Amino acid sequence: MTHARRLLCLGAVIASLSTAGPAAADAYGRFQHGGRATGQAGAFLARAADPSAVAYNPAAIVRLEGLQAQAGLDFEAPTDEFESAAGDSKARHSIQFPPAAYLTWKPAGARWAVGAGVDSPLWRLIEWDNALFPGRFVARRSETTLFAARAVAALAVDEHWSVGGGLRYLTGTSGYGDTVTATESGAAGPVSFEVDRRAEVSADGLGLDLAVHYSTARWGFGATYASATEVEGKGDVEFQVRDLAALPADVQAAALARFPRADVRLAEDLPEQLAAGFWFAPYPELRLELDLALARWSAASSSVGAEGAVVAITRRNGWRDTLSIRFGLEGDLPDPRWRLGAGVAIEPTPARPGAAEPGAARGDALVYALGASFDLDARLSFDLGYSYHDFDALTGERQLQPAGGAATYQARAQLFSVSARWRF
Repeated sequence: MTHARRLLCLGAVIASLSTAGPAAADAYGRFQHGGRATGQAGAFLARAADPSAVAYNPAAIVRLEGLQAQAGLDFEAPTDEFESAAGDSKARHSIQFPPAAYLTWKPAGARWAVGAGVDSPLWRLIEWDNALFPGRFVARRSETTLFAARAVAALAVDEHWSVGGGLRYLTGTSGYGDTVTATESGAAGPVSFEVDRRAEVSADGLGLDLAVHYSTARWGFGATYASATEVEGKGDVEFQVRDLAALPADVQAAALARFPRADVRLAEDLPEQLAAGFWFAPYPELRLELDLALARWSAASSSVGAEGAVVAITRRNGWRDTLSIRFGLEGDLPDPRWRLGAGVAIEPTPARPGAAEPGAARGDALVYALGASFDLDARLSFDLGYSYHDFDALTGERQLQPAGGAATYQARAQLFSVSARWRF
């Protein structure tokens, strides 16, 4: 096949991806790290051909010769909307930009390699800033911003097979906020009012990663296992009585005494994950990859606990396991310094209608991605990736006060990722 025909085939595949039909979701964890992998919808586990292998497949770092490094930044712009019979609302537009950096080293002639990295496996901030947001009695704010510090090692069993693994230390901030109603007796009788609650903690946890990798010049295979990780910590919960000045003086004093600052413990599980991928090159200028990723959300939970019923906060659980499907491709251009990538992914939501809440309510998503890479010289490359996350509508039960009443959530997100790679 001529080079021109190969480029036409690549263009046809990219066009078919960009016109793919409706589907299904993510937003419960970040699966794209680095511009190159982001531009291929995260389908990079089997190739893992740059330092982001520290996160995608630690066993593959033994294929990276010498000292290599990668650093980048992601920019995510999400939109979340709430629709119900009690009114509509839109979450605060918060642009998030978690970083990622990786380093690998394989001595000349060695059969082993080591690597390290920092990235963000979960970076979620959803805040409904309407003071009369109808779902505020279920959740008004949900935040989990976690960094993962990774240390990995790999061993080449032979010229094709390698094994690897490492530890993940997770640290960051986790928080939750909602609104409750309370009643206090005053000289003029009982008075009802609302209280905003906000819990925030500094949390950490430790996880284990294992991986296997098989590689030839034209095809390869990879599989990884990531252990479940509980991220927990202690902090405090603050209370703010709404329209305090409008309450009678004696009720004000009783309300302030009833809702002091309190210590709180918050725990959130990152699920056990199993993933596998296969790639092949129908010809040298084009590489295709298909990845499958199973996340066991049904065994994961999230909870907030504090002393005294007045500050008790409960989180809904009951999420389901998800199986993500990711397809990506990368093709060389006539100028050998340039490569283009594209991808599509189906990311199912773990949230059932009965387990949905305003702090975590996005439906299944179809992810479209495009990317480009440029080699400035033999030592330095730049990667740019873009993905659009189109979420299905998700209708949640028991979203209004009093218990009962459904709400529908609509969401979409754009992710831009830029990174640079160095080979020393």
